[in-house]
Amino acid sequence: MKFFIVMCLLVAVFMTGTDAQGYDACIICKPFIKFPETWDEAKNLLAEGCGNLGEAKSACNGLLNAADLTRSYPQMLPYALSIKEIGCKYYCQE
Repeated sequence: MKFFIVMCLLVAVFMTGTDAQGYDACIICKPFIKFPETWDEAKNLLAEGCGNLGEAKSACNGLLNAADLTRSYPQMLPYALSIKEIGCKYYCQE
């Protein structure tokens, strides 16, 4: 359940950022973009994305603060990286 919430949060932040700023979504596929290794690193990056959500900023931050993935994040990381790889291959031809 926590993983689903975080993935939805990632999609919301990612899609809103791309639509609002004309941002190239495939930048996440570049080799210099690294997935955070710990939940604290991921939480900080997601919090920056929440700041771009306008009216949804407070709700986004609330979800982020409620999700404590400190112990489960390392177990989820390989799957998140796999999803990234598949998405990049399918949507960004990388």
